[in-house]
Amino acid sequence: MKNNFYLKMALRNIRANKQLYLPYGISALLTVSMLFQMLSLMSNKFEGMRGVDSLILLFRFGSVIIGIFSLIFLLYTNSFLIKRRKKEVGLYGILGLEKRHVARILFLESLLVGTMTILLGLGLGALLGQLLFLFLNYLLKLPIQMAYSLEPLNFVLTAAVFTGIFFIAYLYNVSQVTFSNPIQLLRGEKEGEKEPKSNVLLFILGLLLLGAGYYISLTISDPIAALLNFFVAVLLVIGGTYLLFTSGSIYILKRMKKNQKLYYQPRAFISISGMLYRMKQNAMGLANIAILSCMVIIALATTTAIYMGSENALGSRIATDHQATIYYDEEKT
Repeated sequence: MKNNFYLKMALRNIRANKQLYLPYGISALLTVSMLFQMLSLMSNKFEGMRGVDSLILLFRFGSVIIGIFSLIFLLYTNSFLIKRRKKEVGLYGILGLEKRHVARILFLESLLVGTMTILLGLGLGALLGQLLFLFLNYLLKLPIQMAYSLEPLNFVLTAAVFTGIFFIAYLYNVSQVTFSNPIQLLRGEKEGEKEPKSNVLLFILGLLLLGAGYYISLTISDPIAALLNFFVAVLLVIGGTYLLFTSGSIYILKRMKKNQKLYYQPRAFISISGMLYRMKQNAMGLANIAILSCMVIIALATTTAIYMGSENALGSRIATDHQATIYYDEEKT
């Protein structure tokens, strides 16, 4: 087959499934923009400001967290996308396309969508960063204007990270095609979720990670070690949240199912059964929502605390409006 055939099929599939690709592309675009802005902040010099080293270290930790979250979030949205397209992919096999041909079409689709979202995300990140720094300079009115960093290395690092993420998503899509026959793919969209298996060890591990993360965040006393400990606490809370939603929720629902007095009730029977069979796919989405909500709350609380405590900090450092110092010689007096 000619290469034009695969390219035309990939473009046709993207246009035909634009209702699925549009939210997937928007989510990828926004995550690309966030990571690029965080990397750009990390490479800024911030001349004339105190505590620059601690600020850059905080941006570095934020870049790692955004990269991990982007990987989990985009793989989750990609799994939802390929599940809705299993019927279409199965039809290709029935019409005579081999699996390597389908894999090539999927590769071109991932290449087109990934390239477009990465380029648009980089442009959006550069534009928003410039606008935010203009607004920040207007508010602070510092003698030295802060410039938003647009180093080429930040573009390369962001593109490399998301190229790897899109490649992992492509490998997942190919595995769904390779290990399934066309008949299974045709029925894939209509198939319900199988009852997931519960794992008590993962549930306990999730509780331990979540408890350790909150314990570290509540017991930080040294300001110098606060940044590193906070980064570790964030990673522990993210890992514990995913484990609790994916394994803990299933374990709790299965325990509720074994309780005959509770389970064999009209409302409880339908609710528990429906949640149990759908939790395998929805747990990742709920975990993402919980983590995003926690990030928003932390950002709002931190900003409010800094704003409300600025007057107290200024009053403690400079207690009076005027200060006079008198020097004299005790021997002459």
